[in-house]
Amino acid sequence: MQIKPIIISSSDDMLDDIEHHFKVVAGPGAGKTRWLSNHIRNVLSNSARLNKCRNIACITYTNVGVETIISRQGDSIDNVEVSTIHSFLYKHVVKPYIFLIKDEFGLDPGKIDGHDELVPSGGFVYQWKKKTNQTKTLTDDTEVIKALCALCWQFNGNEELELKLRDVWRGKAGKYNIKKNSYMTYKEMWWEKSRLHHDDVLFFSHTLLKRYPDVLRVLRGKFPYFYVDEFQDTNPIQTKIIEMLSEKETIVGVIGDKAQSIYGFQGAEVRQFEEFDLPGMKNYQIKNNHRSTEEILTVLNNIRVDITQKSPDGKRGEQPLILICPPLTAYKKVREIACNDNVCTLSYANITSNEMKSEYAGIGKDDLFIKLIIADSTDRGKIISATIKGIEYARQNKFKDAIKEVKKICKFKDEFEKQKTAIKIIHVMLNKYKSYMNGNLYDFYDVLKETGLITMTRINTSRASKVKSFYDDTAYKEIALWVRYNDDDSLHRTVHKSKGDEFESVLLIVKGNRKLSFKEESALSFLLNPDLNNEDHRVYYVALSRAKKNLFINVPELSAQGIEKVESIGFDVLDLREES
Repeated sequence: MQIKPIIISSSDDMLDDIEHHFKVVAGPGAGKTRWLSNHIRNVLSNSARLNKCRNIACITYTNVGVETIISRQGDSIDNVEVSTIHSFLYKHVVKPYIFLIKDEFGLDPGKIDGHDELVPSGGFVYQWKKKTNQTKTLTDDTEVIKALCALCWQFNGNEELELKLRDVWRGKAGKYNIKKNSYMTYKEMWWEKSRLHHDDVLFFSHTLLKRYPDVLRVLRGKFPYFYVDEFQDTNPIQTKIIEMLSEKETIVGVIGDKAQSIYGFQGAEVRQFEEFDLPGMKNYQIKNNHRSTEEILTVLNNIRVDITQKSPDGKRGEQPLILICPPLTAYKKVREIACNDNVCTLSYANITSNEMKSEYAGIGKDDLFIKLIIADSTDRGKIISATIKGIEYARQNKFKDAIKEVKKICKFKDEFEKQKTAIKIIHVMLNKYKSYMNGNLYDFYDVLKETGLITMTRINTSRASKVKSFYDDTAYKEIALWVRYNDDDSLHRTVHKSKGDEFESVLLIVKGNRKLSFKEESALSFLLNPDLNNEDHRVYYVALSRAKKNLFINVPELSAQGIEKVESIGFDVLDLREES
């Protein structure tokens, strides 16, 4: 029999008993992060189990969430460690204890420095295919790289971790099967270079905690309280680690909402939150929505059937508006309507959010950085790729990410020299931005080479050169659209990068698949035929729920019947196709 949750009426309601496991369910705008911040202060004030060496761990899944919780703690942050799950596990498990398993996995602990997204170069892929006897069968390197980037650790039927490709790949690269026994070879090649993927942090953490009880005991001793915000984004490995912590001494609290689970591509499963249960755990629910107007809540409640949210303050606003036109036209119009009031654009695809940042509509359908490292598999290709990413990070004020990226191509052994050179390359190339921003990749290569800051081999300029053809045919603006930002606090983001945030006005851009034309029945099914078992629908639900005052949706086209349908569920419609 399912036990009804205890209702928490506001974010100021505190738990009388802080020494029990708990799960809090709360919809968007309910104030769950504020409640968690208040609960942490309550524990800091009343717990007898905290001291200089024993702290509260607070885990969230975006750096926006980390910053939000830290900002709300104020002066009481000393005994609280707030971080993402990967950063926490790397700092407290992998980095200090990886030496225990270094020989088994061919690791050099002294050379391991953090974790990253790892994209193999063309040369790396060739060496892997050669080692695993797949050079004749795996001929499409673009598909091979995409598949290898989807490789992840998952539990098998025996509760052991093994490498698998995400379900969408079905073990294939294009039309051809990838040998399962070659997955580990791919990992080992990265580990030989002392490079860890984010997913490897989970694998090594689970391995260490399972094999070495003393490591688990130390972790429990350091963190008698372990709280997880946005728990619906947890994958099975993370859940297992949290369960291991909860078995003794550590009190675990999780907060989340199944309708906001949108990280399936990273292994998150809705059932992980729904089924999560610990001995003695109490269940709570926070109702209402303090963020959005009643007009926006009407839309959200139409999509969702398990809860009905209301604004306790009775906030009122304008009817949500659908604009039929290109995205840049829509953005210009909604800024007029909202009086330039902090309008945030949210997109499903990374490239769409980058198009909005640059106000340049791309035409490519494939990741041009993958195309680059295949077309030019030399060190020159790596240099061009890293420098472009570094420049674009810096243009978005992501200077730490920019320096980290460009440092990869600096050959100095001394860390200070690497950093100094990386900063100089970024500074010089930013100053020269206008000289290549409207040109092709060869123009960029030419400008970078002329700086003399980094050594590159010359490109063969003969007509038969495939490398030269790629550099000539690829616009700088086009490849820049494929840069991926680890953290994005701009006003033009993907929906996934908006989690934990809110905005006065939101413009959701709904486009068709880049390889298919826009089909309103499927593209707008999250409004017209909502099903929150569908992750795409949950993604759009999250996007809509970020809006506080004004909600806009942009579509490229809409039939008369489609207009009638969306008007019947609470939308106004503005057709700007003739003005575009």
